[in-house]
Amino acid sequence: MSNPSGFRTLVENIIAPFLSHAEASLKTVELRLRMSERTFARRLSHDGLTFGEILDQVRREMALRDLAEGNLQSSQIAWLLSIRQSSSFSQGCRRRTGKSPSENHSR
Repeated sequence: MSNPSGFRTLVENIIAPFLSHAEASLKTVELRLRMSERTFARRLSHDGLTFGEILDQVRREMALRDLAEGNLQSSQIAWLLSIRQSSSFSQGCRRRTGKSPSENHSR
C-alpha cells in the first residue's frame, strides 16, 4: 500500500458498492480497512487526499458512466449515488459538466 493511487483505488472500491445503500461513510471505509480513524486520516493526508474528495470523485465517475450508458433516468442515478434530491444531482451535474443530466444522456 505504499502507492498513493493504490490506496485511493482501494478506498474508491470500498465506497462504490455502499453508495446506493447510503452507507458510503468514513466510518464504513475505516472498518473495512480495519484502520483506526486516526490512521486512516493520516494515510489520506499523507497522500494529499480527503475522504470527501474521493467520495465526490466516485460519485462523479459513476454518474457520468450511467448518464453515458443512457439506461437510467437522472432520478434513478441520483438515488443510486445516495443523492436523495434529484435537484441536487441536476445542479451538481450542471456545475461539473456545464450540461443538465438529460443533455449528458447519450440517447
